[in-house]
Amino acid sequence: MAAPAQFVEHLREHGYHPRSNAHGKALCEFVLKDLLVSCPKIADDARRGRLVYDVNRKIIVGSSEWNIDLVLGPPPSGFTHDPATSAIFRSPPATISYADFIGYVLNSLYSPGGFADDERRAIAALEHDKYLAAEWVNQTTAVPDTLGSAKVKTPGGLLDVRVTLAGNTVKAAFIGGDFFAAEGAIADLEASLRWHSAEPDAVALTLAHAYAKRTRDLTALPLDSLTQVVQQAIRRAQAAESAARADPYGCFVTPEGAHA
Repeated sequence: MAAPAQFVEHLREHGYHPRSNAHGKALCEFVLKDLLVSCPKIADDARRGRLVYDVNRKIIVGSSEWNIDLVLGPPPSGFTHDPATSAIFRSPPATISYADFIGYVLNSLYSPGGFADDERRAIAALEHDKYLAAEWVNQTTAVPDTLGSAKVKTPGGLLDVRVTLAGNTVKAAFIGGDFFAAEGAIADLEASLRWHSAEPDAVALTLAHAYAKRTRDLTALPLDSLTQVVQQAIRRAQAAESAARADPYGCFVTPEGAHA
């Protein structure tokens, strides 16, 4: 990739100023160019007007405001583009599909003194809101996780699904394969199943709703095949859990002092 070499040349020419954001903006441009060259999917989505970028994007995370150096995502409603004028257009994306904290990397590499003030505030907020909360401190894992996977060959390519269950709840789902689909659409499908009931009808209904919102981005991924393979992965995870419970030696511990 050319970004590291280009950034070194930029620093040689302009020097490094820890209070200037010019270096971060320059590195954003270099990283963006590398993404367009090295990732055909990003380049194609950008060319078709399905992907835009922005820099210095502010978002709210919990009670903190974060400044993200480089973001990519689908364009806002009403966005128009001319692919002949630019490889990718700058516009605030409707949602964020890719984010890069380039300024954090620069501060870590070149600035002494640890974290910046906004980073310290974000760390303190995360500690207070999550890691000092009684629910987090006193949490226990009453139900062990179980894993299940399934694959099916569809007209659009191989579909590979893996799920993690906690009891009768889908804790996480991972959808992969060699089909073509927008990454944001796949992420939306996975998110719709997170902490979701593992009941087959509930899974089918949720997938149908999530699929309907991104139909144009999922034309190579048949809904019936997706539903079938997700449900199969869930059944295999449930079978693995049943087998573990039935194994009397699944959690056998040799008593202290016992010898053969």
